Amino acid sequence: MIAKITRGGSAGGLAAYLHGPGAGTEHAVEVDGRTVPGGVVVASNVPGVRAGDLDGRRWGRWLDRAAASRPEIKGPVWHCSLNLAPGDRALTRQEWADAATEFVRRMGIPTGHPWAAVQHDDRGIHIAVSRVDDGGQVWHARHDRRTAQKARQVLERDYQLAAAPTRQTPYGPVLPPVLDPGVYQVDGNTWRVRGRDGRTVTDRLGRDGRWRLVSNGMRTLRIALARDQDPGALALAEHTARHRAASFPAGQSPTRTPDPLRERSYQPPTRQPDRGRGRGR
Repeated sequence: MIAKITRGGSAGGLAAYLHGPGAGTEHAVEVDGRTVPGGVVVASNVPGVRAGDLDGRRWGRWLDRAAASRPEIKGPVWHCSLNLAPGDRALTRQEWADAATEFVRRMGIPTGHPWAAVQHDDRGIHIAVSRVDDGGQVWHARHDRRTAQKARQVLERDYQLAAAPTRQTPYGPVLPPVLDPGVYQVDGNTWRVRGRDGRTVTDRLGRDGRWRLVSNGMRTLRIALARDQDPGALALAEHTARHRAASFPAGQSPTRTPDPLRERSYQPPTRQPDRGRGRGR
């Protein structure tokens, strides 16, 4: 399961998009055995909004009215999409409703903040939340992406879904060795590996012809090279990571495969000797 988070300023606009035909991707949902364009509400705490509603104007107006009480809050509409992996089984509408309710609870969203979950097909849902409640209280959503990863991992276990790859995915064994200084062309991008202040750094050439330093660029470049040289090996590493993570019960984690790029020797901090400020100290 993949969780993607965005923020915006208009719940009405988001509702019109989620319940509309879509832009670039077709929005359609099964209702009474027939396919209709748009989306359907599967769960919500907005008064008057029921599961099965095909019109999102009511919940959109409600979220916007709550957000309007604190106009100084930027990005008051919080939006998260949850999508299944290609190999996962489809979830029923009731399962998606239960999953959305549990996800909102585990995100730590206070009960007074209005929200709605909209489904297009059996492969995913969209959850819209007003970060401002009717009384003007704000949910700041600090570290929301980290919290969302933990919440979706609970759903993966509860519904027996494949674990999405994380930064701990053991790419190390399939990646090429650490690269020597030089210029590399990978997938239409130009990279430069160079030394600076006694360490190796990686730059990427921008469209304006200027080099820009990339944080953790060596690892990113090695993954791009591995995908270009042997896509199957990289896909196998991701597949293995999903099954290793899914095979361990809650509260336990598999042993991480060492990656030389992520392993750093521990250097204990040095402490400067205390300096007295006068006699008798």
